[in-house]
Amino acid sequence: MDLLGRKESNAKKPYVGWFRGYVPCLLIVVAVEFLPAISCRLYLDDWQQVGILTGDFDVPDEESPLVEFYTFANGTSAQTLDRVDQGQLPWWTDAELKLRFCRPLSVVSHYVDQWLWADSFALMHCHSICWYLLVVTVAAYVYRDIGMTPLAVGLAAVCFAIDDNHAITVGWLANRNHLI
Repeated sequence: MDLLGRKESNAKKPYVGWFRGYVPCLLIVVAVEFLPAISCRLYLDDWQQVGILTGDFDVPDEESPLVEFYTFANGTSAQTLDRVDQGQLPWWTDAELKLRFCRPLSVVSHYVDQWLWADSFALMHCHSICWYLLVVTVAAYVYRDIGMTPLAVGLAAVCFAIDDNHAITVGWLANRNHLI
């Protein structure tokens, strides 16, 4: 019986058995698909974030590294103009631009990476792949629970899992916040 006292239908039982065998196979295929990401190094925002984690990047005294992690412009004209000079921001950017994001779970995941695997970018990428496998699993279960047929669930989950648009999200460590 469900929470409202209704009897549950037995129609889903064979479907559930098929689904339980399908999802692990899909996850193995996805993990193999993203294995090349393990050989990636750091690029773009990864360098700034590793610098914040190791203390090599200057963080203002009044700011916490947790807040500064996804801060791209803090509102000081000196920093903004410096980033304009470096080509990180366009020439027409307001000198007092503030651009920061609150992503605490993502920041904590990067701190865990640095704490456990400070010198291993491969393990950091494996961490991102694990998050992606979790996202694929949740997507497959959502497809199943909205009442799609088994064939539609399988095709939708495969299409979602192997979509090439997810490659940057999985391969770029600074972009892990899109997985979490």
